[in-house]
Formats: sequence, C-alpha cells, structure tokens
Amino acid sequence: YSFGAKHWWFFETLHFTGGFLAAMFLFGLFGSRSFALLGLAVITLIWEMQEYLANAAAPRFGRWLDRRLGLAKTYYSGWDTVLDITLNFAGAAVFLYLII
Repeated sequence: YSFGAKHWWFFETLHFTGGFLAAMFLFGLFGSRSFALLGLAVITLIWEMQEYLANAAAPRFGRWLDRRLGLAKTYYSGWDTVLDITLNFAGAAVFLYLII
C-alpha cells in the first residue's frame, strides 16, 4: 500500500530510536561508551550489508527475501544507507549525551 512512500518519516524515526536503544543496551551490557559505539557500528554494518546484498549484490536473494517476508520490491540507495547510519549514530549520541 506504498506505506514507505507515504510515511517516510516512520523509518527515519525507527533508525534514530534503534540507535538510541542499541546504545542503551550496549552501554548497560559493557558499561563503556566506546564499546557501546563499537557494538552499534558492528550492528549497523551487518544490517546495512544485508540491505545491500539483498537488493544490489544478489537480486535473486532479494526477490526471495521479499517473497518470504511478504514485502513489496525493495530498492537499494547509497543515500539511504548514509542516512540510516547517520540516524543510528545520532540516536546513540543523544543517549550518550543524556547519561553524562
């Protein structure tokens, strides 16, 4: 139903909130800001690589994944990846700022 096109802000909010909550979890787990950011970097790298592989590098896998998850055709964009990474770390930065 073209939810993503109509409600683009929803996914941006999820990335910001996800970065915030992941940093909160990792900081609670390790007790270190550095490890929280490093863990977030690993999570973000794995997630964004999955998006790239599913859509740009291996289109057959992407189509299978879309069918399996009941998704419409997904597309890969480098700008979207940069925005996702920026929002993840912005959410983490807000959390790390708030725990001072």
